[in-house]
Amino acid sequence: MINSKSVNTFLKKISYLLVCTLLAISCGFDNKTTDLITVSENDIILWNKDSFPLTMYIDNSFTASEVSSIKEASSLWEAAVEIDVFNSFPSFTPVNYSKTEDYYYLDDRMAIYKASHQVESLRPNILALTQLYIKLVKKIDGRQIFHIEHFDVFMNDFYFNFNDGGGSGEYDFKTIVLHEIGHVFGISGHIDNTIMNGYGSTNIVTHSIDPDIKQDLYDIYHIDLYQLPSKVYISHISTTPLTSTTAIVSFQLLKD
Repeated sequence: MINSKSVNTFLKKISYLLVCTLLAISCGFDNKTTDLITVSENDIILWNKDSFPLTMYIDNSFTASEVSSIKEASSLWEAAVEIDVFNSFPSFTPVNYSKTEDYYYLDDRMAIYKASHQVESLRPNILALTQLYIKLVKKIDGRQIFHIEHFDVFMNDFYFNFNDGGGSGEYDFKTIVLHEIGHVFGISGHIDNTIMNGYGSTNIVTHSIDPDIKQDLYDIYHIDLYQLPSKVYISHISTTPLTSTTAIVSFQLLKD
């Protein structure tokens, strides 16, 4: 019997090679125009609630305390949207790929990784990074609505040290992971002076979600999208367009 997960992984690998080939071909045509998707800070990114519950795989190199923080942070965001989003957190041993996009194309898991090896996109000024595979589903008054179909979270353990409480040149693990899981839920930008601030500091310890952010996220999942107010967030967003309707977006938490 053919394993469906193996088939999905194979198809994603073929897709990856096809995208790389098309990008290489397109570089040979100076005047070639493409119809690739663009993503702005004013667009809405969320999960289709029919996708829930999700499984979040956890890199088995995290400590027991860090695993506990990951689960607690996930529960805080679930409480904010009043939806049971995750149903399990299995441990696994990841392959150490050299590029963040490989964790989407070459691995079916939606996971949080402890990147203790050097990864191309995790530069020395990036504390953590969340990447989302998103697909355009509709447009409302000039705003694009995307559904999230995959996530990967990377803690940049190669360049930085994380602990419980921060200070002494180290960053509070739970603060950082709470921020990153906010992106997993669809917070598509950075908001100053909140848990979703775009810069991390060794002096910042925040284990709660700001009321305004809770309300914004709740509204995205429970209110008619046509009624949502227009919001533009400050964003350290990097977009890799794949087709006219799909892209990989990455959110970078920078050191201060």
